Amino acid sequence: MSIDIYLCGEKSEQGTLTLPLSSSAVIFVIKYCKLTNVNLYIVPISSSTNIVSLKSKVVDDLNIYGLDPDKIPDSVRVCTLPVTVSGAGNLIRSGLCSVIRQIVCVANDSYPDDNYNDLLGFRGGSLKACAEVSSWTKLCELEFPEAIMTAIKEIRNIKVRSDNNESEKHNITYTLPKEVLMLERHMHQPPRIHNDDKMKRYLLQCLINNWTNEEDISNIENNVCAKLCQGYNPLIGEMVQPHAIIRFRLEGLINKGNNGDVKPFQDDLLLAQLAEKMKKMKVDDIFLDHLYVEGIEMTIADLILFTFVYHFLESLDLRLGLLIKYLPKLGCWFQHMCEMPRIQEAASQYGCTIDSITCNDDNLTSNIISKFNLPELTKEVNEEAELLRRTRSKYRAIKPDVAKVLKLIKMSNIQPKGGEHPCGNDIELPWSTLPAAIHPQEGGLPAKRAAKKCQQLENIVTAVKKIVTKGQVIVDFCSGGGHLGITLASLIPYCQVYLIENKEESLYLAKARVDKLGLKNITLYQCNLGYFHGKFDLGTCLHACGVATDMVLQKCINSDASFVVCPCCYGAVQNTHLITYPRSKLFQDANISDMDLVTLGHAADQTELKIALEEQGRYCMNLVDTDRLTYAEEKGYNVILCSLQPLTCTPKNNLLIGIINHAKNGIS
Repeated sequence: MSIDIYLCGEKSEQGTLTLPLSSSAVIFVIKYCKLTNVNLYIVPISSSTNIVSLKSKVVDDLNIYGLDPDKIPDSVRVCTLPVTVSGAGNLIRSGLCSVIRQIVCVANDSYPDDNYNDLLGFRGGSLKACAEVSSWTKLCELEFPEAIMTAIKEIRNIKVRSDNNESEKHNITYTLPKEVLMLERHMHQPPRIHNDDKMKRYLLQCLINNWTNEEDISNIENNVCAKLCQGYNPLIGEMVQPHAIIRFRLEGLINKGNNGDVKPFQDDLLLAQLAEKMKKMKVDDIFLDHLYVEGIEMTIADLILFTFVYHFLESLDLRLGLLIKYLPKLGCWFQHMCEMPRIQEAASQYGCTIDSITCNDDNLTSNIISKFNLPELTKEVNEEAELLRRTRSKYRAIKPDVAKVLKLIKMSNIQPKGGEHPCGNDIELPWSTLPAAIHPQEGGLPAKRAAKKCQQLENIVTAVKKIVTKGQVIVDFCSGGGHLGITLASLIPYCQVYLIENKEESLYLAKARVDKLGLKNITLYQCNLGYFHGKFDLGTCLHACGVATDMVLQKCINSDASFVVCPCCYGAVQNTHLITYPRSKLFQDANISDMDLVTLGHAADQTELKIALEEQGRYCMNLVDTDRLTYAEEKGYNVILCSLQPLTCTPKNNLLIGIINHAKNGIS
């Protein structure tokens, strides 16, 4: 199975590649996975972003093609690089994390005995969540490489200046980027482990079952071993895995004297003492080490960050000792990575000179940077330092908070918008005459839920059909398993339909249905919303969660595109690096704050039928959507806020319709 990858960079006539950090990480992972069936298409960009230089001998075993910008396929041009193309050219993946996850999947299929899927982490979740909802993904994919690229450029400039000015050559202090300090603080945290107790019980049982007086303590079955650290305790244990080791400390085996001091075990009593103490050990006596960036096991995040940190050290003349001195956790992690055989092999293939790395930084006389300055982290950055795979839990407003915001809304005389569906009550679709693969049940939904999904789809599809014209491009954002996009592509064959979805599993389901139907007017994109930059004529989504709805609306506004959107999860709205609340000038001028809007969102989620707060919930839901539509109105749209019919098809049944004023659609 081959894989086509489009990367930023530039290829010289001598075969040398100059690349930005993200592209270099892709090549390092290719080397680590020993993939040779890769076609690399190098797309030239601004040379100011090219930081890494790889010699021709490093890339000789890869199929590399220089590509003029005007030769980039249209399906690739609309996305942020790196990009992979697979299927019949209609499945596109965009963004560093998505591309590297795909490389690992291809490697696992090509070499199943090498367990490459282990690099995807627990339940395959490593860097799976998009940067919009995961501060951890955002750091690894966006913030850290950008900060390191800036740091490398600054250090190179310092070297140039020092070469021209002898007085600047020694004792130069460099301020580290805050993102580096965030990663260091993250490494100081205890590892987050979903199966913490299960893992510890397994390790404990292996040690107890296999520890006998006859055995060598460094060679226990199941690749679990324990070894003395210079004759003292606690013991350090290791469990060997295909790509790394799990390291743990056995605090319960500390040998104390009468005065409480830690004492070494006597050689002649060593095994007997340990065997006796081992029987009394408990799960709480085992402490798992935060050895890798995501916890106790190595993942693709380690491979990506290893590449970035190596090139940062390269700009510092490979002086790891300087890093260890100021960033001990990060420095020790990098040192451990360099000691792993598979990393050493990949580094050699990639062109890393890790053999030249020095941990001794005592002699500073020939150095340019002699010490680091650690930046002060603001309160906001400190909160970001709690790097999470998923967005924080929804904000829970109390009744007085809701009452306060509703009073402010009333005083400001803000009224919820209204309107009717552009097709009135004529929204039914001929499901019985359509191919079976179009029906939501084909996407794996149970019959009762599929029936409601059909009703939801009818409202959106008929509205879209009323608006679009022949030859236009429709984008189904947050497309999931493709229920909406596939129905649109089938019923509006005169338009092109793009499906944008970040979840791999959902996109695979959609791809299978598209292939079964033989639809030629669909292209599928696995990427974050922010990585799709193509122009389109209408954007739609069904139940985009929280802030994703506002990201879809912003995409439509940026593209001068109409929209038909059904929001969901109002309680999940929150400020991000892309979206801030409230959206409209109307709400801002009424002194409604972001937290006021979040409070309305919390109340808006209480819309299930027959609950006491249903009426208030619907009112708050309409207010949040009024802020959204007023913002669109301020950008030149004619807008409608109506409800899906019947209301029972979903508690989140608002439908937001926006038509750009110059659109010729017959809707006022």
